[in-house]
Parts: sequence; C-alpha cells; structure tokens
Amino acid sequence: MTSGIGLMMTKAFALQGAHKVYIVGRRKEKLDEAAKISPHNIVPIVGDVTSKESLVNVAEQIKQDTGFVNLVCCNSGISPPSVPVKPAESSVAEYAQAALALNPEDWNTTFATNSTSIAFTTLTFLELLDAGN
Repeated sequence: MTSGIGLMMTKAFALQGAHKVYIVGRRKEKLDEAAKISPHNIVPIVGDVTSKESLVNVAEQIKQDTGFVNLVCCNSGISPPSVPVKPAESSVAEYAQAALALNPEDWNTTFATNSTSIAFTTLTFLELLDAGN
C-alpha cells in the first residue's frame, strides 16, 4: 500500500475527510512513513495480502477498532519477472528460450499478489463492508 499510487490514495482519503484510513503492508517502516502524512487518521497495520491468515488478523484488528469499513481499496501489486533479452535485439528462438528459463514460481507469486490477493482481501472484508454500508 505504500507504493506511489498507494501513497497518493492514502493521502487523498486521509486529507479529504476519511475518519480513518487503514493501510496494510508488510514493511512497518514504510507504513509508519505513510502514516506521517496525517497521523490523526491514518492507521498502519502490518499484514500480508497474500496470506489468508494475515488478512483475517488484519480484519479482526479493524473489527476490534471500529467494527466496520466503508471502502476497501485493493492496491497491492508487483511486476512479473522480466525476460533478460529484448525482443528487438534477439531472434524469436532466443527470446523464447530466455523466457522459458524464468522460474514459474516467480510468475505464481506475481499472480498471487496481483490477482488472488484482490479476491481474498475483498472476501475477508465483506462483513466489515456490510457493517459499514
């Protein structure tokens, strides 16, 4: 949540009247840095959106704090692995060989962060959203 876009969204929510803005991320120091924007209403929570257990713990913390949310903004994302050769500077065969040498687990991690985590974050917060809306 502390990427450039995530930071801009956090700032916009916090400075445009949100009562509380919960930000979730793996790195406490980055979360604390983001919370300095508006310390009275930004609440950093360490969590990992690729872990169901972590998401449940985050939702429970928020439930204990306020009991609801009005909006969930899913913004986690990472880039997939890069192919180490440029298509314009290599043959199709060279490019395919370099691409196939990539670790499929890196692609799985990208998909888990960019897609699966969105679904599970949303599902984890459904009851809190219902309570808030």
